[in-house]
Amino acid sequence: ERIGLLQEIGFFDEKPQKSPMKESIEEMWEENRQALIAYKGEHDTFFVSQQADKKLARWADNQRQFHRRGEMNEKRHKLLQEIGFFDELGKKSPKKKAAEKKKSLDELWEENRQALIAHKMEHNGSFLFHSKSKLGKWVEYQRRAHKLGKMSVKRFTLLNEIDFFHDEQLGERREEAIRKATDAMWEKTRQELVLYKETHGDYSVAPKSRLGRWIENQRRAYKLYDMPAERAELMQQMGLFPERPEDMVDGRTSPRKKRKKPTYTEEEDEEGGVSPVRKKRATASVENT
Repeated sequence: ERIGLLQEIGFFDEKPQKSPMKESIEEMWEENRQALIAYKGEHDTFFVSQQADKKLARWADNQRQFHRRGEMNEKRHKLLQEIGFFDELGKKSPKKKAAEKKKSLDELWEENRQALIAHKMEHNGSFLFHSKSKLGKWVEYQRRAHKLGKMSVKRFTLLNEIDFFHDEQLGERREEAIRKATDAMWEKTRQELVLYKETHGDYSVAPKSRLGRWIENQRRAYKLYDMPAERAELMQQMGLFPERPEDMVDGRTSPRKKRKKPTYTEEEDEEGGVSPVRKKRATASVENT
């Protein structure tokens, strides 16, 4: 009875129409497909670059995801298949290809080592560089890594083959030789002072004489706690300086407390709360221990 009444007013004669919203979504989808076709014609790929068109790149990625998950309707799948959109799914995007072409860290390291060898041949076996040059910074980093024990055995062997650490050994030997010569000169002057007392009965040396200036320098160093403990003990035995009961710190006659070593945590570094100066001081502190 109700159906008959609805038929009388022609209720069933009208065909169902698509909603305006649905038509709008389909139109937007088709616009993106056409834009994708244009991009393919210009760049020969459906992998849209984010720099070229961020919106289209996101849309194309979404279509790939719908296809992989089986959530794309037949109509859209057919339209994309017609333009060969799915043919590139097994291929790598230009971005990934470019990333693969980038040299590995080991390859870059070896390039710098080869540049180092070339520099050594051109400069008569020297590994000296300007500290701000690219290779100079790399060399400094290798020396620091070696001192801190952070260099791999493989890299150490490769650098040792070209006598990279020979300069460091020379520097250490040079410093040791200078230290020994300084100690010998200091002891020689002290013996002169001992002889002076044996001759004159005291240490009343003329203040402006070479020996007088030396005594004044020793007194100043002792007063400023800048004298090694061995030297201070020898001078005390001679009766030149009063004995001090303070604790020895780092081999020097200093009663002062050790300074707290500058350090920082990984959390502080990640948050960007560590200045370059603080990092440098912390690295230097580690090297000196």
